[in-house]
Amino acid sequence: MYAFYQERNGLYPVAMSVVLDAVKHAEDVYPQESCGVVIDNKYWPMINGHMRPNEDFYISPGEYIGHIERCGPLQAVIHSHPQGQPGPSRADMIYQQNAGVPFGIIVIPDHHLQDVVFFGDTVPIAPEVGRPFIHGVYDCYALGRDYLRAKYGLVLPNFPRDAEWWLHTGANTNLLEENFEAAGFVPVGFNEMRPGDALMCRFAGSDKINHCGVYTGNGLVLHHLAGSPKRIMLSTEEPVYNWRRFATHALRHKSFLQGPAT
Repeated sequence: MYAFYQERNGLYPVAMSVVLDAVKHAEDVYPQESCGVVIDNKYWPMINGHMRPNEDFYISPGEYIGHIERCGPLQAVIHSHPQGQPGPSRADMIYQQNAGVPFGIIVIPDHHLQDVVFFGDTVPIAPEVGRPFIHGVYDCYALGRDYLRAKYGLVLPNFPRDAEWWLHTGANTNLLEENFEAAGFVPVGFNEMRPGDALMCRFAGSDKINHCGVYTGNGLVLHHLAGSPKRIMLSTEEPVYNWRRFATHALRHKSFLQGPAT
């Protein structure tokens, strides 16, 4: 089970007292989404001004600007998901990237606290192997992105995405195939793969590329399958041979073209 993985591994970007205050606020306003800001290492509850507060949140800047002027810069934003979705929505990811601070999600379905999850590039990077699958936080793209960021200093765009985006139609539903060139990758031969190269896969009958991993060398690929709510999958490293039949592309970042990745 994924519950409280970040807490157990010391990955929260704010103090536990802040988390506990935010959880109490979420419980008090349930079934609406709670929302608040972290300033001066304190949680400040805000009014959810969204037209559908049970489904989304909106914080008026006027509510917290005074706190910033008196106490210091914005450190984090925390809101709740009363419907129980542990990962961020595409809108959540856009809000977080625009704010440039960690965002926290309090997962509280049926008024029962299930988890607290933070996301954003300033949240400590989790271990590569053994992560529970959480869409938009610990998924296949996030794992490859974190690996390249930590090992090679290569920062890829973090494309905002909805859960199971490959099952939807319309814009932003072919995330990997439409964006690998924008992220700086070019195709290479499967027999030419080097550490740091990406492997794109299509499986489970999908007509879109819906999985990716990173080749780490010695015949191994690092990847993270989605699983299901009843079967939480952990990130793992396993023989690339197992995934070759699902592979559509081997990709190399342009910064690695001049020689082997170091």
